[in-house]
Amino acid sequence: MEYLLLAVIAIITIAVSLRLFNRRNIRKKLENLQQQWGKPKSDAYHFDWIRAYANALNSSSFHQLTEQTIEDIDFYNLFAFIDRTTSKIGQQFLFKRVTQPTNSSIDELVDFTKKFSAHSALREEVQLELIKLNHSDAYYIPSLIRTKLLERPKWLNLL
Repeated sequence: MEYLLLAVIAIITIAVSLRLFNRRNIRKKLENLQQQWGKPKSDAYHFDWIRAYANALNSSSFHQLTEQTIEDIDFYNLFAFIDRTTSKIGQQFLFKRVTQPTNSSIDELVDFTKKFSAHSALREEVQLELIKLNHSDAYYIPSLIRTKLLERPKWLNLL
């Protein structure tokens, strides 16, 4: 009986310790987000991976920066200057929006921008979730759009 009681106490202690560690980790991430808000990034930019999303959608929009224009205006340095995104997916989306602008004079993202500007707690909560997509493996998500997914093998029914 004593061993069971010790095991329960150990499990509770471990659970409480993990919860406190998780809270401290989230608090550190939030402080880092607040300190880095609006500041340029110092990360390395992998433009082949960043442009993968724009290439995967292969939009036929009339307004699209060509490779020649991108090289002429030194677009990659400009992009590194304006990029304040939280995730790798955000980088890819921003790159597409800047290199392939729309004809529409109405931007559907204005409402989100106003909402996030007015409610910093909501913005920070969303950014904490987006940090989960800040790993370099997130650059490969557009390959799900572009490539054909694996099909279920026919021999699987035999199992």
